[in-house]
Amino acid sequence: MNELKFTGKITHIEEVKTGESAKGSWATLKFQVTEDKEEYPQVGNFSYFKNGENIKYANDFAKMNPVGTEVVVTFNLKTSEWQGKYYGDVSAWKVEKVNAEDTQEVELPEEDINPEDIPF
Repeated sequence: MNELKFTGKITHIEEVKTGESAKGSWATLKFQVTEDKEEYPQVGNFSYFKNGENIKYANDFAKMNPVGTEVVVTFNLKTSEWQGKYYGDVSAWKVEKVNAEDTQEVELPEEDINPEDIPF
């Protein structure tokens, strides 16, 4: 399977839509990401769908990824047929922040490491 990725800044987030189906609760939203290029930046319009216990990720999307956040979106292209017409969707399934400040890697100074605390 091809892995498609798009990098840029989130420029718009729509309201979350929720509902119930035979399979349970679901939540969806759409958001736009714009490339950080001066000339002819591309804009990706993505849908983000979650169901069951994962709807919290859709509900918290705007809080965790506010407008202006630089992200890498991993997505699939989906096509559906209905009554002889075809409809396409760009479905995001992974959104990762790009900024190094968003990663929380902690390195302890040497003086804080007690050899007796090491389990091996």
